[in-house]
Amino acid sequence: MRQRAEGKQGTPHSWPTVLTVQGSDRGLATAVGSALAMGLPLLALVLAGHPKIAVFAAFGAFTGLYATDRPYRSRARILAGVGASFVAAVGLGSASALYLTGWWWVAAVAVVAAVAKWGCDKAGLGPPGAWMFLFAFAAPSQLPTGAADVVTRVLLAAGGAAISWCVAMLGGLADPHRPERRATAAALATTAEVIALGEAVTPRHWHRAHTAINRASAFIQAAPPVPRRQLHSLLHWAEALLTDAVLAPGHAGIAARVPALRQEASALRRTTLRLRDSRGTDRFDDERSSSTALPPEVVALQRRNARHAAVLRLLTAGRVLLGAGVAGAVALMLHIGHPYWAPVSAVAVLQATHVQMTWHRSIQRGLGTAGGLLLVALLLMAHPAPLMIAALVVLMQLGIEVFLSRNYALGVLFITPVTMLLSDLLRPSSTYELVTDRSAGVALGILIGLSAALVVAHPHATVTLRDAMERCRAAMVWAGSDHAGKGLAATEELRDALVALRTAEDTARGETWPTGVSRAAVAEIENRAYRVLATHRQALRADQPLP
Repeated sequence: MRQRAEGKQGTPHSWPTVLTVQGSDRGLATAVGSALAMGLPLLALVLAGHPKIAVFAAFGAFTGLYATDRPYRSRARILAGVGASFVAAVGLGSASALYLTGWWWVAAVAVVAAVAKWGCDKAGLGPPGAWMFLFAFAAPSQLPTGAADVVTRVLLAAGGAAISWCVAMLGGLADPHRPERRATAAALATTAEVIALGEAVTPRHWHRAHTAINRASAFIQAAPPVPRRQLHSLLHWAEALLTDAVLAPGHAGIAARVPALRQEASALRRTTLRLRDSRGTDRFDDERSSSTALPPEVVALQRRNARHAAVLRLLTAGRVLLGAGVAGAVALMLHIGHPYWAPVSAVAVLQATHVQMTWHRSIQRGLGTAGGLLLVALLLMAHPAPLMIAALVVLMQLGIEVFLSRNYALGVLFITPVTMLLSDLLRPSSTYELVTDRSAGVALGILIGLSAALVVAHPHATVTLRDAMERCRAAMVWAGSDHAGKGLAATEELRDALVALRTAEDTARGETWPTGVSRAAVAEIENRAYRVLATHRQALRADQPLP
């Protein structure tokens, strides 16, 4: 029964998910903060009477769209790097307008797109991804530019990035532990959902719950030490219940704790109180800080998995290089106005890590763009003043923040007006010209992006999956052995191996070539691994009960 249920879920990006609106832990306050971080520099310069140059400040202010859920300490570092990257994109794009035309411009667009994609994947930035950096580079590259303009645009982008950074960090003054609290709340809520499934649960559901717990744990570790004990105690409680549910799915006593998990999750989301101070470290920190030598075979498999991950990053960057380059070249040959929209659209659909997800992203982008074009056409037909355009950009950005994490098509419904309104501020055009250029650019970008995903095949998808299975087996053997002092290290390795296995299978199944590995074989390893993990965690709890 369980294998049949897992088979139905073996394809994680089935057709219904293209249109399904999913839940999101991103609150309205976070969305408003991101919209203001991007909108304040734009509104300030438009009010000052400089609508055209205001767009360059907005490019720098794109900084606030990233890392919106990260703890403030790590968010500060991440956004500093993101802001510097946007300033560099604006500067390089403006400089390229002085020197690069035709095929040289196409080559520059392709290289910037590929570097941005690789960097976003390496840093784990997540949405909105690399296409924003390409937009910040490509739009200035199509404008008349003088040497002094390059300096002005760079300074404006730097100012926008700095303002965006400050706005993104403001929440830490009023509620410094909000990201950790909300991540912990999401972990408790996800655990409750998985436990409530009872005997219908599959390894994919266990993966969701463990991923949420690991994410919350990482957030707590990256944050100041004040709230650690309180939040870690809640995580330990959730993990203990999940462990028991893995070993005895559907047990009435475990299911009875679901309302309590949900109640704690709700309380964590609502509260704005500062969490109690906790000096020193708790048992969890002591376990994590202990160094345990990993078995040589485990180390070797870890390194192989790391190499496979690096290959996947290079592969996706290569697809972006090809897609953006060809899209830009065809847009120039067809004399499409605003030619950068074609490579930007190609990069947007190539954010995915495999072909199937690229296909679904293409459908979502096409549907979202169609709705967005209708919306922006109605707005532009009213001939709004620059100030109204800036205000509309902020409102649309709020829509992006609210809906993008729930469904990509709904996010694109608002992304389309934002990019077109900014383009209209930068270089005013007729509504007809904007709509036709955007339609042609998006259609061309989607088509070429899909083609690039198909042409650049993943050479090691099956090898990656087999190695991930072998790593999972080795981690199970180590966790079940009598190796002294392995403690939490064995648990963490088995968790990491299970995450790598799930990623490897999703990628391999999403490529065009058959894997040669049955779903049943992967499901069987996952089932056994989660039970070994649960048994090991139970033993740790028995040896070292929580205070």
